[in-house]
Amino acid sequence: MVSIPLIRLDYKSTSVELSVGPAVSGQVQELVARFDPDLADDIAPIELYARFLLFCAKRDQTAALAVLESMCQEYGVPDTDIHVVVQQHSLSTASAQCVLKAYFAFWGVAAVQHCYATAGVPELLASKSTHMMAMFGGQSGTSVYVEEAAWLYDVYAPLLDGYLQRISAFLDNESQDQRLAPMYGQGFDVYGWITRPDTAPGMSYLLSSPVGIPFNALAQLMQVLVLFKAYGVAPALCL
Repeated sequence: MVSIPLIRLDYKSTSVELSVGPAVSGQVQELVARFDPDLADDIAPIELYARFLLFCAKRDQTAALAVLESMCQEYGVPDTDIHVVVQQHSLSTASAQCVLKAYFAFWGVAAVQHCYATAGVPELLASKSTHMMAMFGGQSGTSVYVEEAAWLYDVYAPLLDGYLQRISAFLDNESQDQRLAPMYGQGFDVYGWITRPDTAPGMSYLLSSPVGIPFNALAQLMQVLVLFKAYGVAPALCL
């Protein structure tokens, strides 16, 4: 039996061992030597894994895929859903965001699809007694929905990017209708506002009813889309 090289990754008092194949061990070792997250505090091992995975993703995708597989093996993913793993480790909001973002970064890459096999349909969706899954509507009157949409895109970009681009194009086009244009003086480029926050209009515009109500609904639909894609659940199962 060929042994799999273990590469030690240390940061302050936190250590993890990366189990990668011989073909990429040299690349991973080189990246380990260059890695320095420069954080003020110690971090949990799973966050160290995630931060290193994101570091690799920007520099060497082959090495990053090997690190992803090592992380999944270490934490029993996908047999245990990644969201459950995050909850089990009692991570802070920022740490949980980092781990989920790193994990889903390669969601569309065929070579590691086994890392995303569904862990089974969630019990809520499988229950025949469930008749209402979600209710849309209302306006919060706060910027929470803007922050929620930005958070969702940051974490689940590979799952949401195409959908968000299409919906944004639709909303922006509709906002230019001569009957509606007076209410949308700064357009409705949701995709641009989320991916380039410096281009977003002021909060008074974002909280106006013509913008806030559809934007709020979009943030909720993004949540549902992540659920469908992350678990491979067809929308019909919710009917």
